Amino acid sequence: MQNLLHATPEMIKENINAPKEKMPGTVRISFGMYNTFYEIDRFLNVIYKITINKNYYLNKYNFFNYKLV
Repeated sequence: MQNLLHATPEMIKENINAPKEKMPGTVRISFGMYNTFYEIDRFLNVIYKITINKNYYLNKYNFFNYKLV
């Protein structure tokens, strides 16, 4: 995750004890034979919501205060 965020060692040290609510995270998902169509549709709807509101989520979880383009 640190590599994906291009976080320098200084940034990591500076933010090690920072409040965690703005800390970025990752999600891993896989579908299996026990998933329902409802669960898959719900997941896709949430991903769609995130993509159409990309700037909102980028600003909300901009943990290292990157300049967003």
